[in-house]
Amino acid sequence: GILLMRSLGGGTGAGLTSAIFDTLVDYPKLTKIEIPIYPSPTLSNSMVEPYNCILGEHFCMEDLDVGLLFDNEALYDMCRKYLQVSSTTYYTINRLIAQVISGITASIRFENILNCDITVMQTNLVPFPRIHFPLCNFAPVLSCEKAAHTELNVQQMTRLVFEKENQMLKVDQTQGKYMSCTLFYRGDVSPYQ
Repeated sequence: GILLMRSLGGGTGAGLTSAIFDTLVDYPKLTKIEIPIYPSPTLSNSMVEPYNCILGEHFCMEDLDVGLLFDNEALYDMCRKYLQVSSTTYYTINRLIAQVISGITASIRFENILNCDITVMQTNLVPFPRIHFPLCNFAPVLSCEKAAHTELNVQQMTRLVFEKENQMLKVDQTQGKYMSCTLFYRGDVSPYQ
């Protein structure tokens, strides 16, 4: 499959990657996963960012199989709340996104009991081709100081994942319905827990 990360606020992330997705139509058997990072209306410094987002996403709608959405505002809030950094930088946000992507692709890179791959994830999460934007959450988000002495069990981690503060996108999840759910755990976790 193909995993494409892009920021939709600017012309290059929205326009160029839309053109790249158009050329990937020739490869229908490949799973195409998009990881778009949306600008926040409260943090935006450009008037054209919303237009770039709408146009960039519209032109790729038919070409994508899965779109894991991220929002700058939600990422900033997570960094502020959990990592206790004085000023959030792109480096911190990119590390957080990298942790999420690493967790999603871990089942491909490492041997596991369930042997789940991206195609299985797509089959489980995407009920209809046009509804291919699952809500992405991540937990626990811990600072380096807290990670050394914090221990969580599977139940606590599962509860944390469904909390609003751990969403990668600022949406009200109570306004919608869960059609499907996939949880990826990393580390020494039994599927029977």
